[in-house]
Amino acid sequence: MGRPKELSRDRLLEAAQSIIAQSSPATLSFGILAAVAGVPKSSVQAIFRSKQELLDALLDRASDAERSRFEARAGPDASIAAKVRAHIAITASEDAQAQSRIAALLAGMAGAGDRSEVATQWCSERVGDLSSRTGEEARLRLAFLASEGLFFLRHVLQFPVSDTLWREIFGDIEAMIGEAGLPPQ
Repeated sequence: MGRPKELSRDRLLEAAQSIIAQSSPATLSFGILAAVAGVPKSSVQAIFRSKQELLDALLDRASDAERSRFEARAGPDASIAAKVRAHIAITASEDAQAQSRIAALLAGMAGAGDRSEVATQWCSERVGDLSSRTGEEARLRLAFLASEGLFFLRHVLQFPVSDTLWREIFGDIEAMIGEAGLPPQ
C-alpha cells in the first residue's frame, strides 16, 4: 500500500475551489470534499469544524489573493483615484472562472450574513465613503459602481455578457475616468 497523502489546509482549500468551480458553494459538503481530496471525512472535519468555516477560509483566501494584486497595482499610500483605477483594471482583467468562484463565495457569505463588515471594509479601502467633492471624484465613483454592477450582472445574476462585451464595457468605464491600458485581448 502506498504512503498516505499528506493532508493540509491548503490542499483541502484547493479541492474545495475545484468543486465550487464546477458547480457552486451549495454543492460543497465535507463528504464531497473528502472524496475529491482522497481523505476520510473525519480528516476534513478535523481541519474545518463547519461548512461555514470552510467557506470563510475560501473567501479569505480569495480576498488575500485579490488584495495582493490590488496593492501591487495601486501602490502604497495610493490616492482614491489610484485605488479605483487599480480596482477597475484588476476587475477587467481577472479571468471569468476566477470571478465566478469569487461571486459564488460572496453569495454564500451574503446568505450567512455574518461577514458584511469584511465586505464593507473592502469597499471602503477602494472608494472611501463614496462621497465626492469634484467632478473627477464623481466620475471615479460612477466608474467603481459600474464595474461592480457589471461584475454582479455577469457573475451573480448570470446575465449573458460575452468576453468581448465585458472588455468593451470596461473600455467605456476606463474612458470615462480618462485612463486606458486594459490588457490586450
